[in-house]
Amino acid sequence: MSTHLSTRFTQVAMSLALLFFGANMVSFAAEEATKEAVATPETEAQLPASAQRYIDFYTSPQLVFSIDPDSIKIIPGADYEIRYTLKATSKQGATNVSYEGISCNNRLKIIYAIGRTDGTWSRTRSPQWTAIYATGANIQHATLANEYFCAGTTFSGDLSSIKSRIESKRPISN
Repeated sequence: MSTHLSTRFTQVAMSLALLFFGANMVSFAAEEATKEAVATPETEAQLPASAQRYIDFYTSPQLVFSIDPDSIKIIPGADYEIRYTLKATSKQGATNVSYEGISCNNRLKIIYAIGRTDGTWSRTRSPQWTAIYATGANIQHATLANEYFCAGTTFSGDLSSIKSRIESKRPISN
């Protein structure tokens, strides 16, 4: 009797593992297909000049996020990508600067380059599109996408209206 229960337990455990790992494999495959679908020529991403001004758009308990409105560019294509320079400043004054893109069509983000202290850029080695989440450590991307850049799966207006919204700190919902 205990051998039967042990065998049944093993079968159930293996079935659950297969379901769990199988679902993750399907999810991974779908995510990879999405990354492929919105791939832009990262090596062609023209990096902006060093930013002269930043406008705060989101404050978390630890960081203040700012964007350089002069760096915002709309990239033509079906992905509805917007590129921009982002600065994160800690409450202690440490800063990180990055040149990034958001795909309105797929709600994905990518980091093209990281800013150096001398104002130059260091390109990321292998930029990858990743999902944007409205929670956690990357809520700043959701804020940009949902409140300033994107309307559904396209842009929330032309470049001048997007820049104007950022400069006046007037999200789409207002």
